[in-house]
Amino acid sequence: MNCPRCGAPSTVLSTRIQPASVARRRECFNLHRFTTHEVVPAVIDRRQLKATERGFAQRATAWMRRQIVLRSKEPVAVLARRLGITDARVRQIRARS
Repeated sequence: MNCPRCGAPSTVLSTRIQPASVARRRECFNLHRFTTHEVVPAVIDRRQLKATERGFAQRATAWMRRQIVLRSKEPVAVLARRLGITDARVRQIRARS
């Protein structure tokens, strides 16, 4: 699997097996760490599957929003309004990187 941040190949650091999924902690060759989740739909019911898909979608949306905030040169207020988040959240994301 390639790193979502830089695209470099990665190795598995640890694997946690849960009832409905497998979580793998990975590290790329540029030392970026990230987690992947593999869902096993055969062992969970539809309600659990939808909740899991929603969780993945929310994390993906948050990741994309973070990438937009980090790459954008727009003023904080304009960017916050465009993404539907608060000015404080934009500042917080920029401060963490």
